[in-house]
Amino acid sequence: MEQMQAFIEKAKNDKELMAKLNALGASGAGADKIVALAAEYGFAITEEDYRQAAELAGTRKAGELNEEDLEAAVGGATQNRYNPDVCGKYTKVEWECVGF
Repeated sequence: MEQMQAFIEKAKNDKELMAKLNALGASGAGADKIVALAAEYGFAITEEDYRQAAELAGTRKAGELNEEDLEAAVGGATQNRYNPDVCGKYTKVEWECVGF
C-alpha cells in the first residue's frame, strides 16, 4: 500500500501523470491499466492495492481526515494549562488558565 500512496503523491505533483490518469478514468479503464501506468513510473502496485485505495477514497468524504492525519493535526492541543494555585485568583477566564 506504501507504493500506492507514493504513486498518488507523485500524481498530485506531476501534471503529465495526472493527465494520463484522467484519460484512463474517462475511458473507464480497469485496474490493470492503472497498475501498468504505475509500473511505467517505477511503482510496484497491485490490482488489490488499487482496489483498496479506491474503496478508501469512496468511503471518505472530500477533505475528511484519516486517523493518522487527525492525530498529526491535533499535536499539542491537549496541553492543560490550568493551575489551580494561579488560576484560582482570577475573577474571569485568562488565557493562561484555559484547561482542556
